[in-house]
Amino acid sequence: AVAAGALIGWPAIPIIFLTNLGVSLYDASPLPTVWQIVASMFHALIFAGSAAFRDQWLRRLLAPTTNNVLQFIVIVAIITFLATLTKLFVVGVAFQVPPTYLVRYLITLTVGNLIGVLTVTPIFCAETRLSVWVDYFKNFQASQYLALAAVVVFSFAVFGWKQTDEFKFFYFVFMPVIAFAIRDGFRGAVFSILASDVLMIIILLWQNFEPSIATDLQLLMVSLSVTGLILGATVTERQRVSEALHESHLRFQESQTALLQATRLSLASEMAGALAHELNQPLTAVRNFIRTVRRRLSQPKINKQELFNDIDAAVAQVDSASNLIKSTRAFIKRGDIDYATADVNQCLDFSLKLVEREIKTAKITTHVKSFKDLPKVYGNEQQIQQVLINLIRNAKEAIVQAKSKQREIAMSINPNSRVGVLEISVSDTGPGVSNDIKESLFSPLHSSKPDGLGLGLSLCNSIVQSHGGEIWHDDSIKSGARFVFTLPINDSRERQL
Repeated sequence: AVAAGALIGWPAIPIIFLTNLGVSLYDASPLPTVWQIVASMFHALIFAGSAAFRDQWLRRLLAPTTNNVLQFIVIVAIITFLATLTKLFVVGVAFQVPPTYLVRYLITLTVGNLIGVLTVTPIFCAETRLSVWVDYFKNFQASQYLALAAVVVFSFAVFGWKQTDEFKFFYFVFMPVIAFAIRDGFRGAVFSILASDVLMIIILLWQNFEPSIATDLQLLMVSLSVTGLILGATVTERQRVSEALHESHLRFQESQTALLQATRLSLASEMAGALAHELNQPLTAVRNFIRTVRRRLSQPKINKQELFNDIDAAVAQVDSASNLIKSTRAFIKRGDIDYATADVNQCLDFSLKLVEREIKTAKITTHVKSFKDLPKVYGNEQQIQQVLINLIRNAKEAIVQAKSKQREIAMSINPNSRVGVLEISVSDTGPGVSNDIKESLFSPLHSSKPDGLGLGLSLCNSIVQSHGGEIWHDDSIKSGARFVFTLPINDSRERQL
């Protein structure tokens, strides 16, 4: 009746009413015909009507959860109790039977109805398509056949063998039901419960148990049904959550990969856009060196050593530009940069050599403060040099544009500022950084220079962050500008990796 109400809806009520009435007449019930009609009507209204009214609630068993099944069991228990109470009330009115006499039958009839609902209804509510059940049975494996055989063997051993004392080995019947529930979830649980309960009813009729014993057996069947339904729903819920977590993890990995790729492409775009900015200085230096060489060659007396020096300086600038292009191309092609142990002192010396002629032409003096036996850092030398060259050239251009009387650039490498990192700073005696551009210093396409692209500091920020460091503008100094960045010490970075 409950299953019909859930599947068919309100049209199930007259069907259940006529069916129940026909069964009552066939069984030669002692109720008069009018009371048979009343009892059948109440039966149809309570069972099929409640299910039709709350069909959406019953359909939750299509996606069973522990909470849904517990609610189902509790509500079904209430419905069956009300149905039994109504039927006994009709009997009492029809035959003038004292209520105290009928109370003894209240539990027996309630348990009987409860078994029927817990056994049959989940079969129809768990899966409404017959083809799914057919496929389920077709795909039975050895373990499922073994569990089904255990249901038959244990049922007859416990209930069909009269020597078994008061079903004390009933817990054996739980084992195959639990096996089905664990293996197949809610679907396996409802099938094994139906098989077990049908076998118990057959044995009950076969052995002609006394009513008191039949009641005990029905209570055991209820406990078996409740346990199997809850366990099956819990297993299915956990499987569904596990699958959802797995799918979520896959989506997260895909999103993470896409985000990483987008970050790399963004950095690659910055680096590609910065090439024009970064290559301008070495190409300008190469042009100046070549013009100088040509001018020297036109002189009557040629100093070969000066020619060699100018040519070597031009070649160094070309190598610097070549390394920048190679590292950018490798990053775009592979999506990563080769990291290794790097000596920051050597990176700073090489960077100063590349900009030495520019610094001297601008009549700027440089000061380097460092420590002996500095620890190595973990990074890419060309990129570290690129950061240093950018900061030094920015300092030079700030001094030149401001026509500062004091023309100095100071660089320092400090291993003691923070644990696990080297702190590198570049400061100048220029006009400093104006307040209106401080917040956008490291953003792309923001520049204080009339012809600047606003990519230099943005590129420095990207490189330093990719090395696991930080870069910032030091606001504590009163004059000029000071930029500081950190790089992880090699041992510290390896421990992190």
